[in-house]
Amino acid sequence: MSGDSAKTYARSMIERAKELRESDAFAPPETMRLTPASAAAAKAEARTSRKVARRWVVAFAIICALLAGFSLLLPYYGIDAMGGNRQVYSPRDVLACYQLWFQTHILPLFDPALANQAGLLVNRFAETHGDSMYTLVINRAVVTVIVAGCGLMLAVSGLLFQAAFRNPLAAPSLLGVSDGVTLGVIIYTMLGHANIADDSKLYLLLVYGLGAATVVVVLLLSRLMSGGRRYNVMDMLLLGTVICQLLAGVNSFVQNFVMDEYQWEGFYNVQQAGDALVDPLIQGVFVVIFVVTLIPALLLRFRFNMISFSNEFGTMAGVRTGLLRGFALVLGSAMQLAAMATIGQVAMLSLAVPVLVRYMMPADFRSQFLGNCLVGVAMLLACVAIQHFAIIGIVTMPVGTIVSVFIVPFFVWMVALGKGRW
Repeated sequence: MSGDSAKTYARSMIERAKELRESDAFAPPETMRLTPASAAAAKAEARTSRKVARRWVVAFAIICALLAGFSLLLPYYGIDAMGGNRQVYSPRDVLACYQLWFQTHILPLFDPALANQAGLLVNRFAETHGDSMYTLVINRAVVTVIVAGCGLMLAVSGLLFQAAFRNPLAAPSLLGVSDGVTLGVIIYTMLGHANIADDSKLYLLLVYGLGAATVVVVLLLSRLMSGGRRYNVMDMLLLGTVICQLLAGVNSFVQNFVMDEYQWEGFYNVQQAGDALVDPLIQGVFVVIFVVTLIPALLLRFRFNMISFSNEFGTMAGVRTGLLRGFALVLGSAMQLAAMATIGQVAMLSLAVPVLVRYMMPADFRSQFLGNCLVGVAMLLACVAIQHFAIIGIVTMPVGTIVSVFIVPFFVWMVALGKGRW
């Protein structure tokens, strides 16, 4: 909308307000007398809402701290970072591992002379505690940090999509990210790989490439459908749904009729993405995407309030909401793609967490952003902690299954409680 069109639109709205006598400037005297009382009530309600939001923030910050502490001490319960080791470690031994890591990695930064003693300290620790304990405990700490980052990115990606589409049921998976990742995993296993560690570079290329390509195809097709002038959110949702169904059908056909027993077992192992959590290359790519996507989302948290309104309203406010909405979709897709490539099929979290936070926090995007970060971290840490005890025979249940089992009923309950209220 041009500047003249915006002015014309504003004048028409003023004239309409005059006719309906809904503007303060043209309201009758009795309405003017009620305005201060209404304003005071609105301010009181806003203060109460902020107090409630602060309480929820404190509560979930404490929950995150407790879950992170439990996860860091999890090796004491006989489960390593991959869910395979059954050795029992005491809390003192686990804390000794963290102390050794601090002595060998942090203290040498302040005193270079201590760097020469790092190897000696590690050897002494191995003599008294065994060779594998230190590695398992430190891997578990790294896994905890990565899982927390994945939970945060999934929740924020869902928030960005629901704000951009102005739809509480929108999620990055609607643009085909989840099915693109699954297709990449299928191709990876069809090439003869049974673990991510076999060729992590190829895994990253296929998973990130096909996940991103699916989103790009949806965006380009939606632009073509609108005549190349702009992106239409309804077209994107419809095209995303169609492409998701097509990819899901292809993936299901390949899994059931093309894969042999060995390939299907490899697909199951890779889809769990367990070894991705401790692969240095995958961790590095995840950290880069985490920083590149989260910092812009944090800096633009004030402006992202505008994408919940129409393009005309944003234009009058001096904000290009169309461009901002597209940027939000790109950030959200990249966040979910990185999380799913690292931890597996956990897309349901990006849909459920924003719905939950919407009932606890004010509608302001800044409050929603902080709430989603904390709740996303807490939920995924809890699901991964449960995963290490959900062992059926010799097989660990995928974290995506645990997320669905525990999150879906909770999500349905929240939607029924709100009766579909946006």
